[in-house]
Amino acid sequence: MFKSNNNGGSWTTIANTNVKANSLIHQICPTTDPNIIYFSTNTKLFKTSNGGVSWSQLGGLPNLWITDIATLETDPNTVWVTYSGTSSGNKVYKSTNGGSSWSNMTGSGLPNVL
Repeated sequence: MFKSNNNGGSWTTIANTNVKANSLIHQICPTTDPNIIYFSTNTKLFKTSNGGVSWSQLGGLPNLWITDIATLETDPNTVWVTYSGTSSGNKVYKSTNGGSSWSNMTGSGLPNVL
């Protein structure tokens, strides 16, 4: 993953560790704070709080395929993660503390999809 702070005039590598060679980055979620970025591989969620200098894998989430990541525009530490798959009741998770803990926000009626 690369980052530009000057509209693409130059680029800096910010993620080339913590991801196995056979895993691809599937979702990237920049935030209104340029230091906080989230990304996912198949089933793992990562976060940086220092603009990509270091990354940590966030825990406390199901081991399912991540379909999207979104943050609250006014608070990059409020983040939602959505999942697909056939695990009923595991579709939407929310954190209000940057991924330190999660609440299952899945409502009834969401279908199981592959």
